[in-house]
Amino acid sequence: MKKAFFVLGMSLVFTAGKAQTLQNGYDNNRVVQTAPSAPIVIKAGSGGHALQIWGREDGSGFLEFYDNQGGGAPRSIFGFDSGLNFSATYHKFSGNIGLDVSNPGAKLSFRNVNEAIAPEGITWFNPAPLDYGIHRTAGDWSPPNYQQLRLSWDTGILMDPGKHYGKCYVDIQGNGLRITSGSLGVGTTDTKGYKLAVAGDMIAESIKVKIASTWPDFVFAKDYKLPTLKDIEDHIKGKGYLQGIPSAAEVKANGIDLGEMNAKLLQKIEELTLYLIEQNRQLVSQQKAVELDRSQLQLQQEQINNLQQELNIIKALNKN
Repeated sequence: MKKAFFVLGMSLVFTAGKAQTLQNGYDNNRVVQTAPSAPIVIKAGSGGHALQIWGREDGSGFLEFYDNQGGGAPRSIFGFDSGLNFSATYHKFSGNIGLDVSNPGAKLSFRNVNEAIAPEGITWFNPAPLDYGIHRTAGDWSPPNYQQLRLSWDTGILMDPGKHYGKCYVDIQGNGLRITSGSLGVGTTDTKGYKLAVAGDMIAESIKVKIASTWPDFVFAKDYKLPTLKDIEDHIKGKGYLQGIPSAAEVKANGIDLGEMNAKLLQKIEELTLYLIEQNRQLVSQQKAVELDRSQLQLQQEQINNLQQELNIIKALNKN
């Protein structure tokens, strides 16, 4: 197409170069050359629009649709350099443009998504168009997994919705947002290798943590060696924190793993439960011993009372 425009322009230029006898100026529906170095002007009426065709000795040229009314501003320019590369500049345009589309439905239209298999779209880097641009993903357009719109920029993408107005945010709708690789940082640029890093407070109605470590039901196994209270006391006196629980210095330096910490705390709760069960067993045993002692004391008191009555009887008999 660009070669056709160029050949048309150059042909008219060469024709004008040979027709040196044309009268300068313009008449209705006439081709006029005002000078050998000037463009060919095709006019439709003395006060209407014009098509100017320029050709240069280096092989370049351009077509200019010119409006002689309203200050004489050019409407659009189609140009060619010496290598026959086409360029276009539109100063005013109405209607729709279609690329490989006969009936474009928008200002700029591409082929329908179901008419292509290749990843078509827009690029800013021709050697690697899929690394810098917006395009349709490759593949058939068929249910249930239709092709997607891919935004790719190999050196990074910055989304800045502003902050001064009511809708200055990025709204993710549909089935939500999915991150298949990399990390997400909120308020920080350093995620320290974690999938999600939040610099600041966070609130949620529910958080579910799945851990790969062993859940501490092993505390209730028959072969579990429960630390003695004396061992726990010695560890606290020597180090200042519970055995198996990170110290304050370790938490400050490394933070805590919620799943791992909950497991450790549950282990301590289960151990405390065993201590309470043992203490309750001892308490019940002591209560039974006290009840037994009380029964024996009561029996002894009854025996003492009986002896006292017999002694009183003997004393009374001796007086008589």
